[in-house]
Amino acid sequence: MQKSRAASRMLAAAVAAAIAYPAGAADPAAASGESLEEIVVTGTHLQAAQDSPTPVTVVDAATVQNRAPADVLEVLNQIPQFRATTQTQGSDRLSLSQSGVQGLVDLRGLGATRTLTLVDGQRFVGGNLAGLVDTNLLPVSLLDQVEVVTGGASAAYGSDAVAGVVNFKLKDHMDGITGSIQRGMSEYFDEKEWVATVGAGTNFADNRAHVVLGLDYADNDGAGSFYSRSYGRLEPGLVSAGNGRPAGTPAQFWSNGVELSNATPGGLILSGPLKGVAFDGSGNPYNFNYGTVYSSAMIGSQANYGFNPQGYAIIGNPFSHKSAYSKLTVDASDRTSLWVSGNFAVSSSYSIGAPPTSVGPITIGVDNPYLPSSIHDAMLADGLSTISVGKIFANVGGNSQEITNHLWRLAAGAKGEILNGWKWDVYAAAGLDTEHYNFNGIQTYNIYAASNAVLGANGAVTCGNLATNPNLNPITITYVQPNCVPFDIFGNSSPATDPAAYDYMFNPIVSVEKIHQTSGGANLNGSPFSDWAGPVQIGVGAEYRSDSLNVVSDEQGAEGHYFTSGQGIYGGHNDVKEGYLEAGIPLLKDLPFARSLDLNLAGRETDYDIEGSVRTWKVGFTDDITDSLRLRATKSHDIRVPNLFELFGVGPPAIQLGIVNRFNGQSGNVRDVQAGNLNLRPEVANTITAGLVFDKSIGNTTFRSSVDYFDIRMHDVIAAGIGVQATIDGCYAGNQSYCNNITFDNSALGIALVSLQSINLNALYTNGVDFEVEMRQNELPFGMPGSLDWHLLASFTNHMSLTTPAGRFEYAGSTATIGSGGTFPNGGGMPTWRGNLTTTYTIDKVSAALQLTGFNRLTYNPTLVGPDSANYNPAAANSISQNQFRGEIYANLMGGYQTSDHLKFFGVINNLLDRKPPNYAINAFSTNAADLYDTVGRSYKLGVRFNY
Repeated sequence: MQKSRAASRMLAAAVAAAIAYPAGAADPAAASGESLEEIVVTGTHLQAAQDSPTPVTVVDAATVQNRAPADVLEVLNQIPQFRATTQTQGSDRLSLSQSGVQGLVDLRGLGATRTLTLVDGQRFVGGNLAGLVDTNLLPVSLLDQVEVVTGGASAAYGSDAVAGVVNFKLKDHMDGITGSIQRGMSEYFDEKEWVATVGAGTNFADNRAHVVLGLDYADNDGAGSFYSRSYGRLEPGLVSAGNGRPAGTPAQFWSNGVELSNATPGGLILSGPLKGVAFDGSGNPYNFNYGTVYSSAMIGSQANYGFNPQGYAIIGNPFSHKSAYSKLTVDASDRTSLWVSGNFAVSSSYSIGAPPTSVGPITIGVDNPYLPSSIHDAMLADGLSTISVGKIFANVGGNSQEITNHLWRLAAGAKGEILNGWKWDVYAAAGLDTEHYNFNGIQTYNIYAASNAVLGANGAVTCGNLATNPNLNPITITYVQPNCVPFDIFGNSSPATDPAAYDYMFNPIVSVEKIHQTSGGANLNGSPFSDWAGPVQIGVGAEYRSDSLNVVSDEQGAEGHYFTSGQGIYGGHNDVKEGYLEAGIPLLKDLPFARSLDLNLAGRETDYDIEGSVRTWKVGFTDDITDSLRLRATKSHDIRVPNLFELFGVGPPAIQLGIVNRFNGQSGNVRDVQAGNLNLRPEVANTITAGLVFDKSIGNTTFRSSVDYFDIRMHDVIAAGIGVQATIDGCYAGNQSYCNNITFDNSALGIALVSLQSINLNALYTNGVDFEVEMRQNELPFGMPGSLDWHLLASFTNHMSLTTPAGRFEYAGSTATIGSGGTFPNGGGMPTWRGNLTTTYTIDKVSAALQLTGFNRLTYNPTLVGPDSANYNPAAANSISQNQFRGEIYANLMGGYQTSDHLKFFGVINNLLDRKPPNYAINAFSTNAADLYDTVGRSYKLGVRFNY
């Protein structure tokens, strides 16, 4: 609790400090004796960009370099407004539509699909089924700055800009060559990493032509499993106590020493008079020490040590990415330039989960020739015809996935100036991302068939008759592949000792997804006239985009033969044409409390082939109350259109057990399939922002700060299918849209198939306040040498709620993905408070920076009640022994030494104090896309940066 209070005090200090300015993090290299540089960024299509009423934060290239990241998102996710997505730690075990370990930006925690990612102000080809940009494939070597618009911006930039826009601005001019090479690893000698970048540029043709080239490489070996860290070796876990629990015991409680109780690598008999007989690696029986059993888990025994329910989760996934970028710019005249650019990138990632256990229990007959003789005799003595066996297929590894992306993009354009200061630009681009997806395919029904071994007529072991196999039913029999190979379930065999059987039971799921995009646009902005308060600014433009998705999967995966998810076979495209108009109108000038009052108006008309026409708009204003104080506010109407996966995606069929047909009262098993929905409507958001900006210089000290309130209300939020039983119940209640997703037949159950289509179902709401403070002291007190920079960012999330048909659920302060109200979009919520304070000291050729990042306490599950709540009742079904986890502060140390004008050595120590996550946090949050706890531990990076 002390650390939680410390985190709260740090973040409360951000509030007390009042307000923060939108600028990049402190830069040791730049903090030498110059005044704070004025950075002009967009956030608007008008030329008077610095007056934009929408909050904009800038992260410059130097800030990224100081952190020495393998990917730029490692830096962005330390900004409090961002929620960690599928990176290389913590959340990397999740995938968003099979995105694997990708750099997906997520502002406000509303889901990466609601943050628009641009490159040089242009749409960029997506790297996954959801069409999201993988920032790992962008060249860090040529990164100029990252502009983060933290407000609704659909009127200016189009669909998806609900939470905001992240624009990666690349360098198009440089003279010479610059680069870096670095090595990194964790305190535990894993997470070993190489990163190298090279950027070069030159002029030619009498300085009328310029070319730049950037090359980036990163390779990380990943970290170990759950058991590679001391907190994981305790085998923590969440246990369900169930009904009939002792008085005072909550329905769920956390404990160490949690292991699986329903399966072992050699096999475990689960029921009957032989229950508790396990088999060692050679298939010999022994008595299993259960400890205290709670359903499929147990505590108080180390008989299954190494098989915690989450024990195979990787702390840091291996990954690599390589990218190349080049741009040629030619000045055709003094007022016109032409350009052409090209991107090429390759990335790969690997992740692994627990080994397959959910295929059991497997029923084994007394006539199975692989039964140890003592068990065969005991079954006869007890009158048993079958036993039920739970098995962990430990030697096939975990449920692994390997994803490789190949991306290319070509673009060309022109820009210039006409008339009296009017600026124009045009561009056209085409890109393709090809994603190869390989998953460890577990053919469940082949396992059932192979395990049902019998003696054939010739005395050889063979697979039993499918029709009499107790593990199969008339539906699942159709999933069994021919050429069955009998399998000895007893003992710890492996693909090396029994290759034919393992090849029959396990095969890789293979699919190839191609995401193609062509786009183009034209923009014109300038000032047609001036009114009484100054020049009126106008921006107008038109854009066109065509997105297509094509997915090809192996036949067995598409037909649903695997326990683990495969992909269907499908494709589709959507074309969009849009135009926008934006105006900046000065209203008042040089008046008390209105030295400069400006109105900003923007509107966009968009026409989609599938969704039809939609309109978005924004109204905003800025008021320079004094020379140092500005008031700004916006109100916007924004949208997110369904992506191609939500429109066309088709998953493999699955089987749901125990479904009830309300129309005839019959129950049975039903096939279902996840499917897209061409009738989806765009998600709609209404956003309000309002804030103050303070900017003051006193002597050699520069102070900038801002505070901004945000309020985002969304409706028609797209959700995955509501479930088979809920669909049938909804149809029975008279909802025709639910009935349209059911295929009825003449079987006893009366239902052949249920299509689980994405639907516009939910609502989202979030509000809060962002703070930022930056101060630079170029002359220190008492004659101390050097300069000092302070940069503090903080964000307070007051509400973050998800409203579903089941009710309204509050996720502010919880990064959980679970709850009876359903899953929060693409991950969990946001901490109530989150902050980042960087202090940089620079003297001569030496720079050092200390960064503190922190968050206050987190709630595991907002639908559960723990002892911290006045409503806690251990007898209640929603009780839990601990629902709150402490806040945390992490210290990161960065430093550099400039040995010459051309060479600089640098180092980084992350998690300087080697802070470990609190007990049970690895279970509560590590399978969650918003994991904020550092699960790797202290790590080091050392490198050299050069320029010539």
